Amino acid sequence: MTRKSLTNNACLLLVAVIITALAASALGSISHDWETRTTDPINQPQGPGARAGQSGPFLDVYPRWISPPTWTKPGEQLTIPGLMRNIGDAPLDVYSITAVEITGGGDWLEVSEHGPLTIPESEQNEHPFEIYLNYNGAITTGPGIYEGYITFHSNSGNHDSWGDMSVQFIVADTVQEPETVDIRTECIRMKFNNAGNIGRAGSSGLGTYNLDFVNSEIDCDTTMNGLGADDNAGIYLYAASPFISRLKGDDTILNYAMYYADWLDEKGFRPLVSPLADSTSYVDYQYGSTGRFVSSDSTIGLECNYFAPRDLDTCKFIVVVEKIYNRTVWPPIDNVYIGNFLDWDIPSDSGVENGSDHDGGRDLQYVYGGEYGPDSIENNDCVLADQRMGGVSYVGGFRVPYISSQDSFPDYRAMWTELLADYAFPTGGFIPGDIFGDFQVRLGMEEWESINPAMEDSLYQDIFQVVVFGQYDLTVGDTLVFCKILATEYDGGLSGLQATIDAAYAWIDGHPEVFSYPEQIIGRCCYGTNPLDPQCAENTVTECVATGSMLTWVPYWNCVDNPCPGDYCCTPFVDAGDADESGDVNILDVGFIINYLYKNGLAPACNDKADANGNNIVNLLDVTYLIDYLYRNGPDPICGMTGE
Repeated sequence: MTRKSLTNNACLLLVAVIITALAASALGSISHDWETRTTDPINQPQGPGARAGQSGPFLDVYPRWISPPTWTKPGEQLTIPGLMRNIGDAPLDVYSITAVEITGGGDWLEVSEHGPLTIPESEQNEHPFEIYLNYNGAITTGPGIYEGYITFHSNSGNHDSWGDMSVQFIVADTVQEPETVDIRTECIRMKFNNAGNIGRAGSSGLGTYNLDFVNSEIDCDTTMNGLGADDNAGIYLYAASPFISRLKGDDTILNYAMYYADWLDEKGFRPLVSPLADSTSYVDYQYGSTGRFVSSDSTIGLECNYFAPRDLDTCKFIVVVEKIYNRTVWPPIDNVYIGNFLDWDIPSDSGVENGSDHDGGRDLQYVYGGEYGPDSIENNDCVLADQRMGGVSYVGGFRVPYISSQDSFPDYRAMWTELLADYAFPTGGFIPGDIFGDFQVRLGMEEWESINPAMEDSLYQDIFQVVVFGQYDLTVGDTLVFCKILATEYDGGLSGLQATIDAAYAWIDGHPEVFSYPEQIIGRCCYGTNPLDPQCAENTVTECVATGSMLTWVPYWNCVDNPCPGDYCCTPFVDAGDADESGDVNILDVGFIINYLYKNGLAPACNDKADANGNNIVNLLDVTYLIDYLYRNGPDPICGMTGE
């Protein structure tokens, strides 16, 4: 069998964002405020009480702007009531009202009134109108954010005046905004939201929800100083987020939830549900969950679960279990880099400047504070800054369904630290193409080191950590599960952090419901030297291969309901996939199956040969399976086992 290069042009069917609705009515979901935007400095926003002492007509419009979380579903129009008021003392002439789309194209923005019209200055000084978003259901796909504006041309202020109402709204199945909750141990606590963010960028600047020890009264730093030359003990982990990155055509996709990657930004994640913080249901730990959130194009879903042990001797770590899954109908999503970004700001004598190192035996990379000597603030140097630490230890991962050892991911791909200034600023966040290049070439652990002898401080800098779990193909129905440990240490240095990591591994071993590798799936194994008289066993694929004469293995099937047939027309590794009976497996077999399924073409003489993925059904999945085999280094075709 030969393979040839081919571009796979199969259409990607996106599953539209499904997010919990925020409002019970359309009006309740509108985000607006009383402010008119105008190109005329004289015609500034006027409130109901601003009429005194003014002469001439004055236009006041409600709503003053429209912004998210205003939303509507694909194909559905949203009507928003509007109101024009004359709050002046002379008749107001509105010459024209014009709707303009900035993004999206098409006529998705419209108003019920276009003018001209006159609004008197008397008690009848109001004129209602309607604003139509996604007019006549013009936008039929989602999710997406659309921008436009509505211009009002009038004689407001006794002269020619133009005022704009900005419009921005979401088209999606439903909309859920980011929400933040927290969980805690006896030592540390942590904020997270339902879009994947941890730490909220230090919140108020003092932190205390950032894996620090201030609120637990363990830390002896009582000054609560903020940013400056001395250490801020209220922040260890400033912000963190999972990331996914892949190539999509000519574009590099990178989604994460920190810095400027907002939930409405193309780099951000979209939350689907509210987060959960449960401090009562479990005896041994507090439990938190983001619920499911999705990539900006909705193709990949994620969920982060947090476990905070209750005992004092296991209080310096939080176990994190992350799940990533394919939300598409077809095709598979290939070559996805998955991992975490972490911005550690370990308390330091030089503000947020830290050093870093690793412990390969514990799959641990850590960051520590910069220590230069006694601090200038009283009682702020009760702990040497280089004894304060924070780090990540990779525990492991696996794929569901868990068919064989190939679905186990015991090793991470890479961990490294780098200057934050080089990675995220002043570019306003990560440059997807640049960091994707790093994902491709970096392996193992690496720490930032200064190569510039003129640098003011070559030991401690504001550094950033990247953890890459690996590069994976996400087939339809796949879920990837990863476990890591977030740990901090306030006075024990490296030995203290290592002891905390060891305690975390022991805690995970004692809580298999939190993370443990699943059992391999049992399936029907047909084996033997004579395909016309196969033997049948119910075992794992590993055990089936171990027979030395495996013919086929089908997950979840058994020998009672689905016995191995004895009249095969397909021989594994010989003519599996040869749908057109030509003697070769090539692109003509792909065309043969398509013609059979969708163009009333000839039926296969042997269905089991056309059943390239071996699931005993000939359908579109066999087409994509053969394309993957022929042109994308996919697995060999598998004979169906129907005997037809």
